[in-house]
Formats: sequence, structure tokens, C-alpha cells
Amino acid sequence: MNIFYQDSGDLKVGTIIKDGDSSLQVETQFGKKIKIKSNQVFLRFDHISLEDFLEAATSLASDVDADLLWEGCEGQEHSLRFSRVVTLALLFSRNNRPLY
Repeated sequence: MNIFYQDSGDLKVGTIIKDGDSSLQVETQFGKKIKIKSNQVFLRFDHISLEDFLEAATSLASDVDADLLWEGCEGQEHSLRFSRVVTLALLFSRNNRPLY
């Protein structure tokens, strides 16, 4: 099982080695083994490789029009459901534009 998580303000992907109640042991995309808290995890996925997932999301993130997205959602709560890759792309886009 793979995960998309936040660590020290950066968005990262990794593979779960051990899944505990409140923490996970994860192998990062670079092969380093780390321990993270469960509340740092945004998504879990297993249908695509880490590299393909990250590449697709960063490619989509560069195409996101943050101004349009922000105007369309201003003052409203939405319950839209996106694919995991699109969700990651939106998070990357938001993370790269802290004003929003």
C-alpha cells in the first residue's frame, strides 16, 4: 500500500512497511525508512506506482488555474469527489501557492 503524506511542510509519497494505530513505518520514494504519524497521511493508494502517481499529479498541478478554482469555491463548501491523482494535483497546486 502506498501513501501520499505531508512531512515537514513537504508533500511526499511512500510505501507502507508497517501500519500501526497512530503511526506508520514508511519507505520513502528514495528508499529511506521513516516513521510518520497517521494524521500526516492524505491518501492511500495501490493502483499505480509511486513514480507514475507523482509524475501525473505534478503534471496536472502545473495546469491548475488557482485563481479560477479559488473564485469558483469562494464562500462555499463543496463535496466534490476527485480521483486520487487529481486530488494530489490540487494539493500540490495549493501547496505551491500559499496565498490561497
